[in-house]
Amino acid sequence: KSHNATIYTIHIHHTDMMPTMSSEVVVTYLNIVLYALSYQLQRPVEPFLVRSLIHDQSNPSGGGDNNEEESTANRTYGRLTSFFSLIQTVGFSLVGTLL
Repeated sequence: KSHNATIYTIHIHHTDMMPTMSSEVVVTYLNIVLYALSYQLQRPVEPFLVRSLIHDQSNPSGGGDNNEEESTANRTYGRLTSFFSLIQTVGFSLVGTLL
């Protein structure tokens, strides 16, 4: 009994395995990275910005109670962050139904 074995050779080039991305996809990814980076870089500065805005509005003369101003700034920043989270929850739910 004789067995005839056929051996097939498959040549795969390295460039065939790499998917090519269009320039639109590259620009989209670049925009997403820049947006995420900008968002993460602004987060540590937000409490200072809120505190400075409240200080400028509540007491233009420059005197006053620092503890009260800091407490007001903390409450305002908490409200701002809560509002932003609520808007994100509603927005993501709407976008989820669209997808």
